[in-house]
Amino acid sequence: FLDHYFKANGMPVRNKIFGNIARLSAWGSRMAPLSNWAANSPVGKIMSDKLLGVHPKRRMPQFVRETFPKWFKSRPAETPTTREREGTSSIVSDTVVLLNDTYMNYNYPQVGKATVALLEAAGFKVELADALCCGRPMISKGLLDDAASNAVHNIRLLHAYASNGIP
Repeated sequence: FLDHYFKANGMPVRNKIFGNIARLSAWGSRMAPLSNWAANSPVGKIMSDKLLGVHPKRRMPQFVRETFPKWFKSRPAETPTTREREGTSSIVSDTVVLLNDTYMNYNYPQVGKATVALLEAAGFKVELADALCCGRPMISKGLLDDAASNAVHNIRLLHAYASNGIP
């Protein structure tokens, strides 16, 4: 409905901004901690309320300076790990793909770090999918063409892993 409605009547700025939260978050992280201060300052709260309709009592998510992908790429290279598959005596090297999302990348990298630690402790080699935004914010704001474009990109990216048997 929103997609059709906004194509006929124009897209509100608020929807463009929140539908593209990944881009906003990337900039927020580049500018952190200044962006965190600005978003939660009294002036920032007033501007968010008037321009974007965000209630002044809402605490905005904090942006991190070191994004999850930046941390992942800069961490020490792991040696290949092996583990025994259940029910077999053969030793195999396992790789898994982690689909990191906008909030893991720019707001809550500790979730991704814990996930990587857990997977590696279980004997897996972790690769980041590093896909585009999942499109959920775009769908909810009526940006279906953008969401579909991201989905096509992400499916192609993940298909390469899946076709090689990498979960």
